[in-house]
Amino acid sequence: MLDTFDLIAEATGRSEQADVVSDEFTAAQEKAKADLADEDVDGRRFAYVDGYIDGGNVALRPFGQGSFFGELGESLGLENAWTGEVDDAYGLGLTDIEGMTAVGDATVFYTSTDDGTSEDVIAELEKNPVWKALPAVAQDRVHPFPPGIWTFGGPRSGIQALQAYVDLLTK
Repeated sequence: MLDTFDLIAEATGRSEQADVVSDEFTAAQEKAKADLADEDVDGRRFAYVDGYIDGGNVALRPFGQGSFFGELGESLGLENAWTGEVDDAYGLGLTDIEGMTAVGDATVFYTSTDDGTSEDVIAELEKNPVWKALPAVAQDRVHPFPPGIWTFGGPRSGIQALQAYVDLLTK
């Protein structure tokens, strides 16, 4: 992400400003690691998803290897539980409710929205016995990220996401 950010900054003649933002991101990442130092998160499994309803069916997009939010979680010492197929561009998988059983006992984080879309997806999931049987659901370890964090964003989105991971893992 920082390489792309720096490339855009160079192309637009804003390398100096980009360096400041990149430094802010790096500092936030180090602070997040320090904030989690006493939380024993190393190796804790997680899955980050967003979802939508299509024709009455819930489709989930797990953020796997190569995804921005997956990489951020891993940078904090977490282990991304989604090992299924992902696209090359964004590191996103595609699965249904049953496919989520592949994440086992992982804590699940999801994208929340101000327009209620994410809550609609979660409400549909909660009607499904397979979803209810997931360890994270049964143990109340399914957590929404704050609305408005761009999951494909740059350093400033990354800073917000890092803080969300910290807030949710320390509650």
